[in-house]
Amino acid sequence: MNQRGIALILVTFIVSLVTIIVVHFTQVTYLSSRANAHIQRSVEAEYLLKSLISVSKSLIKNDKTTEVNFEQDLWFRFFNGTAFDGTLIGARGATLTLQIRPWEEKIDLRSLVTSTGTVGSTEKQWMDIAQRLFMYLGFDSDGEEDQTGLFPSKVFDSYEMVANLVDYMDKDPTGNETNYQDGLYQGIESQVKKDTFPNERIRKFSELILVPGFTPNRLQALLPYVCEPIDQVNYQINVNAAPSMVLQALHEDVTPSEAERIIEDRKIAPFTDVDMRTRINTLISAGSAVGPLLRPTEKVFEVIARVEYGSGAYISRAFLDSSGSFGQRTFPNELKYEVF
Repeated sequence: MNQRGIALILVTFIVSLVTIIVVHFTQVTYLSSRANAHIQRSVEAEYLLKSLISVSKSLIKNDKTTEVNFEQDLWFRFFNGTAFDGTLIGARGATLTLQIRPWEEKIDLRSLVTSTGTVGSTEKQWMDIAQRLFMYLGFDSDGEEDQTGLFPSKVFDSYEMVANLVDYMDKDPTGNETNYQDGLYQGIESQVKKDTFPNERIRKFSELILVPGFTPNRLQALLPYVCEPIDQVNYQINVNAAPSMVLQALHEDVTPSEAERIIEDRKIAPFTDVDMRTRINTLISAGSAVGPLLRPTEKVFEVIARVEYGSGAYISRAFLDSSGSFGQRTFPNELKYEVF
């Protein structure tokens, strides 16, 4: 009887073991196939992303005008992002999205300090522009507490954010390098440990998260209006592409209605080097002050490519330099390429 009981136990054990092994191998096979499919899609997505960037280079290369001209520019149809079915190019099951925008439509926050890390009258002008942008985005009333760990529970306003950013980038570790930070622009570098800040211009937009006051929610709000740092500092805004908020920030007297007036006027005909100053003076009251901050032509483009496979998404971004004579130029030079 005991032998039968032991035999039954052994049979049950063996059956259970075999069942576990079969289930395990089935699961391993399933996971392996899923992993292989994921790897295959990742490789396909990488090639598709690079292909979209190549398409962008071709569109920009064949641009007929130096101005952003929505009627003539081939790339302009992708200005707000255009999605299409990947089946059209043999990528079954994929959805592709391409966006091409002028890099100079946004504000470059590196303009708040010089290349040598000091602040002069030009930088003071851009400090004021940045402060207005922050204020218009609601940073003075959003109650966002600092998340750098340096100033717990502290809510920095738009003026303090500008001063903090200058302290982060300038060469003077005391925070007192210029009288431009007296009064409303009060920095905080003297309140933190030595070497907390790199004291050089930011290299990536995401680096702003390290500056006191620049919370994740504020960075998300800034993203459409602040350009990613590349090899050169942008001291002018493209009048043919800039959003209303950026145009308003350029001067305290530019009203929302005046900014919209510029946008509506450029839809009729793009601004050119010949007529930009005259038209701006006609459209807004602060035309003489705003004019030097604007340009009608574009040199660098920001390209965002996206490939979606079901719930999975693959994204890349490139910055393309279109320097050269129009009609005879080579393909744009790739200044920066990254995959997310």
